[in-house]
Amino acid sequence: MHLFFSNKQNCFLVIIRWVLFGGLAFAPLTTMAQLMEVEAVATTRCHFIDTVQGFSGYGKKTEWKSYAKSDVRNRATELGASHVVWAQFNATGAFNGTVVAKLYDCSS
Repeated sequence: MHLFFSNKQNCFLVIIRWVLFGGLAFAPLTTMAQLMEVEAVATTRCHFIDTVQGFSGYGKKTEWKSYAKSDVRNRATELGASHVVWAQFNATGAFNGTVVAKLYDCSS
């Protein structure tokens, strides 16, 4: 999810999801069956796509890492990644944080 929306329709859809799913707007919105979590050594023959950052959102989330990882997984799906390497977990206080990950396409 992005904090800034490209148009009013996207903003409206996020608000609807927030209302319908009880504030779980940062939960995975797409299937992640093909995205594999691996160590960096497993990506030596893969195409590097991008380094991305995931955000847990605001509020008291004791499991903030799962929210931030979901944000990265959504971005990985958008970019066509098949593998993710978790690079960094940054806590922002006790209940929020960010995750940095490297995305790869290992399909060929």
